[in-house]
Amino acid sequence: TREQLATMLYRYALYREDSVEEKKNLSAFPDAEKVSYFAQEAVAWAAGAGILKGNDHDHAIEPQNVANRAQCAAMIQRFEERRWLRETGRKYLRVFRLEERCLCRLFRQSPVR
Repeated sequence: TREQLATMLYRYALYREDSVEEKKNLSAFPDAEKVSYFAQEAVAWAAGAGILKGNDHDHAIEPQNVANRAQCAAMIQRFEERRWLRETGRKYLRVFRLEERCLCRLFRQSPVR
């Protein structure tokens, strides 16, 4: 599920001794009460770090839903981008985003959110 993936990434960040300070208040999401007790801190961190985002129509995080392949890939990419930005700086992110947009146009797909 989406909350289980957030928990795995959170625990991996703790293992790597990454900062896990940025947390978002879950009450900002309409389905915050559906987050399991064991995953509350991890989901708050993932939302605060920009790793877990709400859906497009009502900003629900859907914690109990199965994380499909695209959602897993997007969350893992955001997790790694976060680490990469801390290590190399923000100047390269613009290049990465430009390349992503060009590839998406080439394959006529919208960028993964």
